[in-house]
Amino acid sequence: MTSFQLQKDFPSTLIESSPELSLNAIHFSNQILIQIRLDSELDSAYEVTEQGLAEMEGVNSELGYTNNVEESNDDTQLANDDLSTYHIVGKLGDPDNSKLKVVCSQIAKLYNTVIIPNLGMEKCPILISISSKLWRTQNEATHANDFGKLVFLLGSIKEMYTI
Repeated sequence: MTSFQLQKDFPSTLIESSPELSLNAIHFSNQILIQIRLDSELDSAYEVTEQGLAEMEGVNSELGYTNNVEESNDDTQLANDDLSTYHIVGKLGDPDNSKLKVVCSQIAKLYNTVIIPNLGMEKCPILISISSKLWRTQNEATHANDFGKLVFLLGSIKEMYTI
């Protein structure tokens, strides 16, 4: 079992109140547990496995998905949909929150393409506990900051591993 931690404040340009972001990751032999707290709060949990549509046998050919972009006979390009690569199950909180599912798929992609290979680990299920408060807002104008929040979060996760 290995653990990693990082605490830092969100920039005020992304969230006005500059809450504290606390990241904890615990690596077990068969699962990775990630806790993403905003001002020490957690209210949602998702289990992410790399067994989505793109990994199922026969689905690629039937639906026209490919693992890489390639040209077909009619000169159209088909591309792999990264969101379909992961199976995301809501364990706690709102299981229909599509924004958190996208965030979880991006975190899983970061782990599977950067962090796990650099640590020399095997791919395994990832359990992500996260504060949905980070993505909730009363002001529609602040939805424009969602991408910036995601980039900051992914950068902070990489920083936690000092990769």
